[in-house]
Amino acid sequence: MMKLPVLLLTFVMLLAATSTNADVEGDFEYQANEDGTVAVTRYLGSEEEVVIPAALGGKAVTVIEAWAFEYCEDVARVTIPESVTSLSGWAFIGCTSLDSITVNALNLAYSSSDGVVFTKDQKTLIRFPVGRVGSYTIPDGVAVIDDTAFVGCTRLSSVLIPGSVSTIGEDSFYLCESLEAINVNALNANYSSLDGVLFSKDQTMLLQFPKGRVGAYTVPDGVTVIGGSAFSDCANLSGVVIPDSVTRIDDWAFYSCASLSELTIPDSVTSIGESAFQGCSGLTTVLIGDHVIGISDSAFSGCSSLINILIPDSVTRIGAWAFDSCEALSTVTVGKSVTSIGDSAFAYCSNLTSVYFKGDAPEAEGDPLFGNDSATVYY
Repeated sequence: MMKLPVLLLTFVMLLAATSTNADVEGDFEYQANEDGTVAVTRYLGSEEEVVIPAALGGKAVTVIEAWAFEYCEDVARVTIPESVTSLSGWAFIGCTSLDSITVNALNLAYSSSDGVVFTKDQKTLIRFPVGRVGSYTIPDGVAVIDDTAFVGCTRLSSVLIPGSVSTIGEDSFYLCESLEAINVNALNANYSSLDGVLFSKDQTMLLQFPKGRVGAYTVPDGVTVIGGSAFSDCANLSGVVIPDSVTRIDDWAFYSCASLSELTIPDSVTSIGESAFQGCSGLTTVLIGDHVIGISDSAFSGCSSLINILIPDSVTRIGAWAFDSCEALSTVTVGKSVTSIGDSAFAYCSNLTSVYFKGDAPEAEGDPLFGNDSATVYY
């Protein structure tokens, strides 16, 4: 799942929570499904222990929608009835007291063990209770960690992944702000860990840095790819050293790493993914290596402390919104190989005074400066 900027995410949550054509029975708001069943769209109560009914309005409850329990901070335990066949991983976001989710034993789609929701065969971990405190060992036999399995688990400190796991969703640990270690059983054939950081088995791809880790980090030599969302929302990451072995920085890799202040992208890197450094508001200095070919859409959007940027001669395209809202940016030097600049590449850069093009005027998609009349362009 692609990360949503905070304001957009908030808007989506509010929109989802405002149901039209909704009915209410007891503490539950619900809507009709096309198949004659109903979906729980919102819990309206404040009880610690909640038993979701198997029927509302005389119709079977089959769906628990996203945001249905969002920020129900008093809810500690939830029981899911046998009728439910679809459970959104976003249903319990912000339920900071939620310690246990129990599934009725007659449910044919889901099961639970120790307050954690799995598929019926317990091969896929669906939802960990977001308020659970401390560490968790995933049971042996689990093959898949769902995309939203641990999303928003702000009190989870560490997790141990067994040898049986073959698939981990890219956003499984999104918003796990206290997570300090992700450890993998040495017998796992698909994944490995080093110092609490998740890697591919051969450790050429860094998959997930624990979001609660504080301080600087040196990516091990031999890593060739920093994976999608690998460091996203690591608010306390103060610095990162990227070795010469890295050739690719994937989409959203360092999204919203607000404490990151300086960055050197080595010459070995050829690709900077979409939104790779978006929202790194503390970033003041970026040195882009001489072999980067493309700077993708929104790659440095929202880097509001970035002062100057030099686009090396190797770059051929600067994506749309690439440096949008870089409010401190005053000078940009564009390398001679750039042939295309995306729409609004430098939008809302309110202090931008000078843009230098070392080569011919590149083709522009829309208005790269977004009407910024204060900037002088030099060729």
